[in-house]
Amino acid sequence: MKKQYELIKDGWVKGTFEKTREGLEQAYDEAYQILMDYEEVDLVEHPYASEINELEIQLSTYNACGEHVECELVHEFAPEEIQNDNWEGAVDGR
Repeated sequence: MKKQYELIKDGWVKGTFEKTREGLEQAYDEAYQILMDYEEVDLVEHPYASEINELEIQLSTYNACGEHVECELVHEFAPEEIQNDNWEGAVDGR
């Protein structure tokens, strides 16, 4: 069995990380970067820019054949964390 952290944005895997403390920190750092990038987008100037509807870190388990067999939610970023400045405390407060 292989376990790894996965950063999920709107149902798509944006990154995979080893199941270690460093791997979890990397997942949070990547989430932080996604949120920073989103905050910098001017939706008036770029009306087709994709909103973030879901952002979460999961711990996924795969069997020897590489099949996804289990998933555990580690952190789900709440809509208010995504849509305003409250996300910084959520990321730093891991």
